[in-house]
Amino acid sequence: MNHPRIYRALTLALLALLLVAGGALRLTGFNWDRFQHVHPDERFIVWVADTMSFPEDLGAALDPLRSPLNPFRWPAAGQELAGERRNYAYGHFPLYLLLLVAHAGVALADWLAKTTLAFPAAFQPLHTVGRHLADYNYLGLVGRAISALADLGTLLLVYWLGKHALSRPAAGIRAGNAAGLLAAAFYAFAVLPIQLSHYAAVDAVLTFCVTATVALAARWALAGGRWAWVLAGVMCGLAVGSKFSAVLLMVPLAAAALYRVPAGALRGQAAVVARRLAVVLAAAGLAFALTNPFALLEAAAYRDQIAAQNAMVSGVMDAPYTRQYIGTVPYVYFVVQLSQWGLGWPLGVLAWGGLAWATVEFARHRAGPAATVMLAWALPYFATTGLFHAKFLRYMAPIVPCLVAFGAAWAVTIMQGRSKKQEGRKKKEGRAFLPSAFFYLPPIVRPALAALALLATVGWALAFVQVYNQEHPWIAASRWIYQQAPAGAKLLTEHWDDALPLALDELPDRPAQREYVRVELPLWDDDTPAKAGALAAELASGDYLILASNRLYAPIQRLAARYPMGSAYYRLLFAGELGYTRVAEFTDYPRLGPLVIPDDHADESFTVYDHPHVTIFANTGRLSAEELAGRLGRYLPTAQRSRGSGVAGAPRAPGHARYLPQPPAPGAALTLDRPVDTLPVVNDFRWNRAASESGLLAVVAWWFVASLLGWITWPLLFPLLRGLADRGYGLARAFGWLLLGWAHWLGASVGLWQNRFEVLLALLLLLAVAGRIAWAAQRAQMAAFRRDHNRLLLAEEAVYALAFLAFVGVRLLDPDLWQPWNGGEKFMEFAFLNAILRSPTFPPLDPYFAGGVINYYYFGLYLVSVLIKLTGIVPEVAFNLAIPSLFALT
Repeated sequence: MNHPRIYRALTLALLALLLVAGGALRLTGFNWDRFQHVHPDERFIVWVADTMSFPEDLGAALDPLRSPLNPFRWPAAGQELAGERRNYAYGHFPLYLLLLVAHAGVALADWLAKTTLAFPAAFQPLHTVGRHLADYNYLGLVGRAISALADLGTLLLVYWLGKHALSRPAAGIRAGNAAGLLAAAFYAFAVLPIQLSHYAAVDAVLTFCVTATVALAARWALAGGRWAWVLAGVMCGLAVGSKFSAVLLMVPLAAAALYRVPAGALRGQAAVVARRLAVVLAAAGLAFALTNPFALLEAAAYRDQIAAQNAMVSGVMDAPYTRQYIGTVPYVYFVVQLSQWGLGWPLGVLAWGGLAWATVEFARHRAGPAATVMLAWALPYFATTGLFHAKFLRYMAPIVPCLVAFGAAWAVTIMQGRSKKQEGRKKKEGRAFLPSAFFYLPPIVRPALAALALLATVGWALAFVQVYNQEHPWIAASRWIYQQAPAGAKLLTEHWDDALPLALDELPDRPAQREYVRVELPLWDDDTPAKAGALAAELASGDYLILASNRLYAPIQRLAARYPMGSAYYRLLFAGELGYTRVAEFTDYPRLGPLVIPDDHADESFTVYDHPHVTIFANTGRLSAEELAGRLGRYLPTAQRSRGSGVAGAPRAPGHARYLPQPPAPGAALTLDRPVDTLPVVNDFRWNRAASESGLLAVVAWWFVASLLGWITWPLLFPLLRGLADRGYGLARAFGWLLLGWAHWLGASVGLWQNRFEVLLALLLLLAVAGRIAWAAQRAQMAAFRRDHNRLLLAEEAVYALAFLAFVGVRLLDPDLWQPWNGGEKFMEFAFLNAILRSPTFPPLDPYFAGGVINYYYFGLYLVSVLIKLTGIVPEVAFNLAIPSLFALT
């Protein structure tokens, strides 16, 4: 390792090994859908590419009405819609790259067929396949190859980013190289890039162009170089030409332009920065114009597409395929989904933690130029995209390279942890580099953490790629239908989803085809008597009901407020109460040996393209249309049931607003606008069985969670309460409890989220991050205060603990909650508390008036419910801990 040549050779060998492993994972099951074109975006891109050809002359090429290269219009030759607009919503650069590569492959195959080489037979397979590369079926495979190669290019760039995410003076060259290799290893086995590499869409190409722009801008910030700067602009133009959201790359380019400014007057420095930005903008504009000419030649069409995409991601467009995101929490949804499925939890925690670590390093002025440029991309992009209503997991792909680079750099920094003595010396010198907690980990544990994250990521990748080594569920289900359903059978499918069975035209072993009567059920339509009647009639006469995926039943069941009948329809269907029996299911879950990983609850876009869950029902009960209409109609909104057919759907808020009970009119009864049994089920507050069954554990758990709220929020109070002897330490528990409870109550009241444990946990983590940042900003002052007032703080802890335990003893004398005269109002308070715990939104359900909401002050009991959800202790035990807590806080 000390020999430079051996060190470089070993580094190159490891990097080459990672490229081979990454390539193998990205090319595994290359033709995973066997020419069935099941990915909707890929299908449309390939379809448009198949209608395009090279123009005869330059005049035709640049004429929007005649050009066969215009993605916004149907080609002039051989089309009914010649010259008419078409809705092409993707970047043009990946489309032209696909055309160029495919036709170049055809030209190469033709040349090989005509060559006079000594062994022409050796090139026969290349000619046989290559001459079809521009055909509709093979264009998808060409696009997937481009995606895989682009992502391998991103892998190399991730190595460079990880290598420079650490500032060399602080970490050393060897540490930077280790971080680069670890980042490349993480990216090679990260599941989201592997999945996107199997699609002939724009995401892998976009991610490569974005990462190249960031890397080149960081290279300029580190060492300058005219060509690096110009190339950064070119790659920025290609990225924007792949997807317009890449326009945010101007932020890291502007950050890079601020480096390497010569000393002098401020006006001269501003002129230098302005010239640099002009150069990079010119390069980006030229690259964009050359690869997206019709964005300029048909600017109105391009603007319309951008406006439509903006309406879709913001929720202004109420598209069925984005209704799955109604009620999801901004930022939190992306963090959880990417961590759980796109990366795996170990790498996810490391990646997001690395981003937070890099942000803190930047705030302390310790981030190097490369890390600063990377942050200038990752933070604005996540801040913008994380607010989108539409939260497709692929939207996170452009920042995954930066996330894993920061995660690897953070891991290497942890592995370099110093001893307690060294940390003290660094603190005195003002050069502390890590969160203190990691310094005290045993040296053998630090590298084990990174190794565990890498091992878990490899295991998750190996499990996931198995979905490409198995037959696609739609193909398997289509085979079953052709074999089991007789000709002429009536098949019920769902609109906004692919209808099964597929034709299976390109399969050499396809089963004998049969003709069927096919009907699409309009389940995304508003719940009306007309819809109920149509559903009942089709269900009564249908033979098989085919759910090709969870595209409809997962979001509709969750949107019970908007679809009271639709959600009940699925509930009754799966319970067998509509006369239909489940006769077949087809899945293709990730698996590793005997371990199968069901991912039905992952983001829809993570499963429905390459491994959807297919369920087939047979009409065995043969219920009549009248009986089915009766079972479904009772779940229609009350106003709809009384009006008859043909009326509009249930009222709903504009855009993508959260669907909540309609507020009562003045003087009206405090009742819900839908049946209580259609509300979302909330039963997430009895998860801590150990503490619920042990009085001692319950007391400890309750005391710890209440105290934790104080410990993490005291840094927020410390600078505000200078007039108190304890600087707010004694008030911190109540402050943290109130702050967390108020934030959660407000969000659940206005419809940002539901009253759920996971939301509370996310808010608690955000509060902890805020407290950690506040502590870091005043660490020296707080440490000095603790030293000088240690006895006071310990005395306050003792007072709180003794008061809490004393009142626990009082409650132990008579813990009953039901006694009508000795218990006071406890049984009524307990009813309110349980109603609050079970309510998805606020105001909570009224336990004394079925179908109504509480018309009474309830916030104090709501605060108790917050601690119940966080501790997981059952309410009948927690009630007797809440009263001592209030006494102790008082």
